[in-house]
Amino acid sequence: MKQTCFLLMLGVVALIFIQCTPPVFMEEPEEASPTEDTGWHAVIEEATAYDTLSWQGETGKFRLTDNGTIRLNDSLRTGSACLYTPLRTPDRTGWVMQVNCSFNPSARNHARLYLMSTSADLNGPLNGYFLQIGGAKDCIYFYCQTGKKIRLLAQSEAFMRGNTSPKVRLHVQRDSLGYFDITYTTTESSDRHTLCFLRDTTVTSAAYSGILCIYTPGNSRKMSFPTFKIHHQVTDTQELKPVKYVPGKS
Repeated sequence: MKQTCFLLMLGVVALIFIQCTPPVFMEEPEEASPTEDTGWHAVIEEATAYDTLSWQGETGKFRLTDNGTIRLNDSLRTGSACLYTPLRTPDRTGWVMQVNCSFNPSARNHARLYLMSTSADLNGPLNGYFLQIGGAKDCIYFYCQTGKKIRLLAQSEAFMRGNTSPKVRLHVQRDSLGYFDITYTTTESSDRHTLCFLRDTTVTSAAYSGILCIYTPGNSRKMSFPTFKIHHQVTDTQELKPVKYVPGKS
């Protein structure tokens, strides 16, 4: 009987303790944007020392927000707008860029991200390399430009077909031997896709990087660039040298 009373009292005390203890709410983590790097990619970016960029050019056609996003803001609807920033060196250099469009990119409405340019005037003749977001085939295109001529080096699948608000994040590395390693992520997948890994030494020096927007009047405020960063923490690709075979020797 005494044991039964003791157990009953113990149960009452436990019930009172549970009712008086405030509930603990577990905060759910915010869902990462498909174009944001998570995991080890994010750790790498946090540990990277980026250049301080000084944007020049047609600054009146753009708006720089407090968080660093560059937004196209051409009230005169002139059809093209460019910004450039000095590039210390194109050797052992990396670029991290993001492009957001509020329309389906096309041959008349697209963005060009100049990795390298010998001229600050991205609308004129120059020597360099650029990535074009959108075109006749709804792809990412990688071009080499010499003067006014452009030569296609690589292109992605047509993943932007029918997409009226594509967001693309690009990672580019170029070593001192002229190898380009270009990957990208999209709103459809956070996985990195390889655009190309190739060597091209047509242009080996440049003084500028930049942004060139091409658009019709209705899209003069519908492009933004949340990220445009440059660093120089790239190592050279190790080329495999042929070894001469000598019979009888190992």
